[in-house]
Amino acid sequence: MTDPDIRPMRSLGLLSVAHALNHAQAVLLPLVFIKIIDEFTVGVDDVAFLVAFGAFAAGAVQLSYAYLTRVVSRRRLLGFGGIVFGGGMAAQALATNFLTFALPNIASRIGGSPQHPVGNGLLAEQFPTERRGFAISAHIAGGNVGTVVVAVIGAPLIAAVGWRGASIAFGLPAIAVGIAILLLVRERGSDRAAALASGSVRQAFGRILRDRDLRWLYLTSALGGGGRGLGVVNLFALVYMTQVLRLDEATTGLMYGALIVFSVPMPLIAGWLSDRVGRKPLIV
Repeated sequence: MTDPDIRPMRSLGLLSVAHALNHAQAVLLPLVFIKIIDEFTVGVDDVAFLVAFGAFAAGAVQLSYAYLTRVVSRRRLLGFGGIVFGGGMAAQALATNFLTFALPNIASRIGGSPQHPVGNGLLAEQFPTERRGFAISAHIAGGNVGTVVVAVIGAPLIAAVGWRGASIAFGLPAIAVGIAILLLVRERGSDRAAALASGSVRQAFGRILRDRDLRWLYLTSALGGGGRGLGVVNLFALVYMTQVLRLDEATTGLMYGALIVFSVPMPLIAGWLSDRVGRKPLIV
């Protein structure tokens, strides 16, 4: 029997908005970095180290969710993570030097880390098997809406209110969405109970390593993700076009937008197809 408090579409809607704001940050930050390079007199290498450290910190925390999701509800991880994410983003506006910019920036990256692993896990619990492809692809597409929107309005927004104002403009809504997730999203907890009953986290990792299909999926994901992450493509493509090629703003904006314009419809199409023809053919 379906729990009336579990509303999958509401969960999907809130998670998709949170994901859009998460992606908005990833697209906005390269534009912000260009500004702080001059304002704080730092080099591109300093920004690269900040991006790398933020990505490492967020990835390390993501690994901990294998254990945390057994003892803490996904709703809390996503809600409080969203508050930290938005708060860190807004707090960047108070920076007076590169260090005071970097610390809230890293905190924000860590706050956004539950979005993929924890968010997708929550959706997988709430949606039936035959609709999971749609749910997870809609979650991904929702994030990409943020990518596209900021690609269009990011530069004009920074021109209008400055990089500090733009950070606040996206940070405060993220805090609001995090609070909404805490108040409105519910979860059954059935898969958390099943995970606890099946053994320890170490035993779970052992089962993953012994599963040939999962090993191939992990390898495919690692190889595919290495060169296409938002931090890599968005940051260095934009820096290369502006700092090395010295392209004008109009050309840079057009090329930058072309990188991400198809990121909204394609996940939806892939998810819809996976529910109908199976996951493996789409992956292959």
